[in-house]
Amino acid sequence: MTGTTESGPAPAPTASLDTAPLDLAMLEEMRAAMRPGAFGAVLDVFVSDTRQRLATARLAVGRGDGPALAAECHSLKSTLGSFGATAAAALARRLEDAAAQDAAAAGPLLDRLEAASGTVLDELLARFSATPGGGGG
Repeated sequence: MTGTTESGPAPAPTASLDTAPLDLAMLEEMRAAMRPGAFGAVLDVFVSDTRQRLATARLAVGRGDGPALAAECHSLKSTLGSFGATAAAALARRLEDAAAQDAAAAGPLLDRLEAASGTVLDELLARFSATPGGGGG
């Protein structure tokens, strides 16, 4: 009975729930294409930028500022996707869409994005910042 539950049809799987936090093959390809040490520097910027954008998004939710929330989520969607974090990028896209409806009520979705992004950042730092040659490069 695939596709059903006791209460009816099963919900369709979503990228935010069914994919690994990171596309490691894509990240290794990105790292290999860079000069030694460059990936670590790019990673540092990505981590810092992601944390800042999440904090700014949280402030936007608190103010009920849909346009500011949408702008932060748009940027997060792009950068998370560029780093192979497809599930977190999908959450950012959903939050970007929700911002236009009711930014103040978007807190629970932002909670999920913060958790997913935290997992991504933790895994990136664990896998790449401790590698020899200056931070994964």
